[in-house]
Amino acid sequence: MTCTKSPIINKSEKTRLRGVLLLNKPVGVSSYDCIRKIKPIIPKIKIGHAGTLDPIAQGLLIILLGEATKIAQYLSFLDKEYIAKVRLGITTDTDDITGKVIKESPYEHINKENIINVINSLKDIKTQQPPRYSALKYQGKRMYDLARQNINFTPKAKPVKIKQIEILGFNPPWLEIKTTVSKGTYIRALARDIGEFLGCGATLEELIRTKIGKFRIQDAIDLENISYELIEKEMYSLNEVLNDIPAIVVSETIIRKVLNGQPLSWTQTEDLHLETDLIRITDNQNRILIIGKCKDNKIYPDRVIYADLSD
Repeated sequence: MTCTKSPIINKSEKTRLRGVLLLNKPVGVSSYDCIRKIKPIIPKIKIGHAGTLDPIAQGLLIILLGEATKIAQYLSFLDKEYIAKVRLGITTDTDDITGKVIKESPYEHINKENIINVINSLKDIKTQQPPRYSALKYQGKRMYDLARQNINFTPKAKPVKIKQIEILGFNPPWLEIKTTVSKGTYIRALARDIGEFLGCGATLEELIRTKIGKFRIQDAIDLENISYELIEKEMYSLNEVLNDIPAIVVSETIIRKVLNGQPLSWTQTEDLHLETDLIRITDNQNRILIIGKCKDNKIYPDRVIYADLSD
């Protein structure tokens, strides 16, 4: 991530450990397993994450500490970059290599030109059918629960965008790709669709998440090395993480009005030329962080992230 971490000053533990940690999740553990590993180190601090990774996958996981758990919604829209290894010639019920093989097909006739044609066509897709084994809900129930009960259903297609996709290597039956996708895109389903378009079937064998928005795996720490000292050293502040959202600094008097739900007018925020409807509201001592939304020449409080003002 292209920002500099601020030094930690003498504050309470709750305030010091309010921020974001970039973690390199290993293969074989769930995103929540990572939280379980961190929790005993900082038992009094609330912990969450922004964007889950399947156990089969490794790579960048954004860990949210303390009030940072309140900003997940502002990170969920970020594009994600992956490197995926796809196995041609087999179809599984989970769309990845951990599932049951339900079909095997010849793949020897597939050449790189076929792959290039499919990759180019994928750039134009606007929807994707999620895997049956996913945490999404179908008629109020988790789809993976329905799939495990062998209940027949068809997942509803979701809007997605394949923003970039390129071939890194092709050594049949393996295809390696690098792709940048919008929120909600399943790389398992992308591997499945590649196999369907090629007519030979395919499933996801390996997956690495390398970027989430501006956050990079190169800046992440390993789970096995996690410690209290490392968390303090490597944690990013909320303002650093949200620095793509324009910020305004206002007086304590105005802050208190905002905390009571009153909107800010443009005259209170000088000349703002915003390319987004979101804005950060702080005071000059960083005792407060509110995310506001702009509408009809006013800024309305959308989410109070923290408020350290005295009563």
